[in-house]
Amino acid sequence: MNHQYLHRILFSTVWLFVLSAEAQSQRLILNDTIYDDQILSVSFHREGFPLSIPFIYLSSDEHLELIFDDLSPVQRDFSWQLVYCNRFWEEEKIPKQEYMEGFLDNRIYDVKTSSNTTVSYRNFRLLFPAENMQILLSGNYVLRIYLADHPEQTVMEKRFYVTENSVVPEIEYRMAEEQSAGSQSFEISWDTPAQKNVNPDNFHLYALQNLRWQFEKELPKARPSGKKSFTCCLPGECVFEGGNEYLNFDIKSRRYQSPRIKEMVFKPPYYHIYIYDDKMDPYGPYFFTEDINGNFLIESNETEKDRNEADYVYVHFSLNTGQPFIDEDVYLYGAFTNRNLTDKYRMQYNFRTRNYEISLLLKQGYYNYEYILKQKKGAPSYTMNGSHAETGNEYLFLLYYTDETRANDRLIGLKVYNTLQR
Repeated sequence: MNHQYLHRILFSTVWLFVLSAEAQSQRLILNDTIYDDQILSVSFHREGFPLSIPFIYLSSDEHLELIFDDLSPVQRDFSWQLVYCNRFWEEEKIPKQEYMEGFLDNRIYDVKTSSNTTVSYRNFRLLFPAENMQILLSGNYVLRIYLADHPEQTVMEKRFYVTENSVVPEIEYRMAEEQSAGSQSFEISWDTPAQKNVNPDNFHLYALQNLRWQFEKELPKARPSGKKSFTCCLPGECVFEGGNEYLNFDIKSRRYQSPRIKEMVFKPPYYHIYIYDDKMDPYGPYFFTEDINGNFLIESNETEKDRNEADYVYVHFSLNTGQPFIDEDVYLYGAFTNRNLTDKYRMQYNFRTRNYEISLLLKQGYYNYEYILKQKKGAPSYTMNGSHAETGNEYLFLLYYTDETRANDRLIGLKVYNTLQR
């Protein structure tokens, strides 16, 4: 065997080892995703607050509430588990007993079957943490829902937070200056307990606007501004597009048309509701409209039992853009689309009507929505209807501290800030 051949074998072995090491280091990001098209009307929030961001305080007796419908013609049951993640939403490979304790039966038992509806479904409700379990670490978590009889089949993954709130960020909001009109900016600071020695490099601050996961920002590094004080986001550093107020529609009644409904017809076996055409107007003036920041509320005027007696109807959306986009796609977007940019919510251009159109099966209630423009190669944008500094937005600020002993990202501070309630 000559030296050249031995050199080739050695080179190939080393290269395979490097590729294997890189593959192991690239961990999968767990997104906030619904994988099963039969799962609809997913609402995930703090118990008793259906429009809230899903988070709880560490060592508290608070609960999160997950509610969803299964429209599958086959009766299915679901179970759940918690997955601990780092600040990048990658699963942390640490033993489960380090971040939770207690024995739990993880089947979802609170189930109601639809009654007096044109569309059959089963409604599931989960409250957790359960009485016999406790979450031990702060940070990012994913609630994984899977088929009880087939644990390998994940139907959805929902993100949530557990916060210590031992250090609460102070938020100073400013409408952006004239040169960046249409934007909103923040200055952020925090103090650490006097007895704590901290490493400024271990602080990591993130921000989300209206829980749009695709637009999450990691903010600049912390700067010491005193013995135990830190600042982030000096003027002009933490700037967000203000966007515009959400569009809305009300389908709580199958008998009476609310203001934004153009037509309501029953075409057996379904009700069909047509919303007035929306128009793209990126340069129009700002008009205040009270909204719920992209969320939705399930409610029916025909029943008091919304969980299993509110009906499903087909809702038809249309957006007038004047002409089709060449290098961009248009998506319908809101909490009812799980804030995902998937093919299911990508609109199609109708050359006859000259509108982008889409039809979705939705449960009776009140809905906020918007349109997202996504370049085929590039970042998406939520400013198709302009961007205004006056727009009311709900921001979530997340302050992590990397624990060097355990190498996990503790969530030491969380702040929800609404620009209309400053």
